Amino acid sequence: MSGSIGEADVAADLKRWATRPRLAAPLELQFRTHVRREKRMSRAMYYLLTASIFVITRLFGSQLFHTPPSIQLYFHGVEMLLAPLCMAAAMIELLRLPQRLATTLQIGVMLAIWSGVVTLRLVSGLQSFYFPPSILGVAMVGAAMLCGFSWRLITAGIVVASIGAMLVELRLPNPQPVVLMNLLVDAILATLAVVGAFFDERLHRRLWRQARTSEILARTDALTGLATRGEFNRRFVQTFAQARRESAMLAVMLIDIDHFKSVNDTYGHLYGDEVLRTFGAALQRAPARRPLDIRARYGGEELVIAWYGVAPSAIAELVEHVFAEVKNLTLAAPNSSTPAPRVSISAGISYAIPRGDMKPEALLRKSDALLYKAKRLGRDCYFIEPLSLE
Repeated sequence: MSGSIGEADVAADLKRWATRPRLAAPLELQFRTHVRREKRMSRAMYYLLTASIFVITRLFGSQLFHTPPSIQLYFHGVEMLLAPLCMAAAMIELLRLPQRLATTLQIGVMLAIWSGVVTLRLVSGLQSFYFPPSILGVAMVGAAMLCGFSWRLITAGIVVASIGAMLVELRLPNPQPVVLMNLLVDAILATLAVVGAFFDERLHRRLWRQARTSEILARTDALTGLATRGEFNRRFVQTFAQARRESAMLAVMLIDIDHFKSVNDTYGHLYGDEVLRTFGAALQRAPARRPLDIRARYGGEELVIAWYGVAPSAIAELVEHVFAEVKNLTLAAPNSSTPAPRVSISAGISYAIPRGDMKPEALLRKSDALLYKAKRLGRDCYFIEPLSLE
């Protein structure tokens, strides 16, 4: 995964999700973006449906609410102001505005809808015509379930709107039982909206977490904690293409653990797995932490590192750092009577600026040839050569 957080960081934060539902900031942003994308159509439908309701009440308001002629202009003015706002909020989904801007505009429209409904309720009560008090609650439930906003944000808006609705109901000259019933209905609908928003977000978090965890497991080698061969192939093609576009240097280091077969044969495959885990941890400490750098298990006891945008003069230093990490490894003893074996690595490193019809496989083939040259000449060494463009 590209970006400032690595696969290990993502996996660790996802594991902590059960006890701390809110994720670390980069993952929380990814989750919120995912939810907004998933709720895009339902959010647009919420605003379009609300706009259509305001249009219908504009056309049939006198029959529906029995509005007196003296306030019909004001009443319909509020409706016809809110209808275009709702249409604009729905159109935002088609314009692909930046997420923060789109969210701010849509929240503003949603608050305008709620404020307009509360205003119409106030006017209806003072002018003695009927406007259902439950409309605000229905609007809040719809927003909570369809719009994909954070449940905390929905709760804050509901609290403000509910206080406004309560003050309106207390001011209206209705009998006390009617006032109490209206307040009770508002409270029930507001509670349903908050609870619905909370559990809807919780469900989306659980599903997103499971999907992200499965994705990471599919891309991460279980033994070494490095990327899998398939993930390396996918990312390396992308990195190679970007290096071609930006005329950036790309270096590939293929690594083989020396005499690993004899370690398996002598100490058993379980101990061999432990050796691979230790080497994987060492490679994760190697200098390859930029977003386009890649560290992976290439197959069996072969590992690979790809460095993007590296200067040729710096490659040897990077390779020496990897060898130093390996030399400093402390392997666990196979058993109490057998000392830990000394394990070394051999490596082949090639580098080039991708040009013309050069293929990603060319760098890998060159590094593989240099790796086997190092193995033929005694192991525990490396060879570095540029890839010839001829």
